[in-house]
Amino acid sequence: MHEPGDLAEDLASAITDTDLDALGSAQDPRSLLPALADAVEWARYWQEPDEIDTALLNSELAAVLAPVATAVLAFRRSLVRQAARAAQASGRCAGSLTG
Repeated sequence: MHEPGDLAEDLASAITDTDLDALGSAQDPRSLLPALADAVEWARYWQEPDEIDTALLNSELAAVLAPVATAVLAFRRSLVRQAARAAQASGRCAGSLTG
């Protein structure tokens, strides 16, 4: 069984070993698809929560996972900027893409 503290340590270690800056500066939106596909593959919304699901309810994990959320948001901002530049280059109005 995963204890919340152990899971937090495991996640913190995995995040430390991950190049989050590379995610934030990624140029191809498809680069995030393998991680999303993995999350969907492991999702079991129709089942009762298991011990990992329960351990993830621990509030200290929000702080551990915050760098990942920041990197994903940077990735999104990067894609929006790319779309705005492409739209401007093609002569279309990109005002709604930058908000």
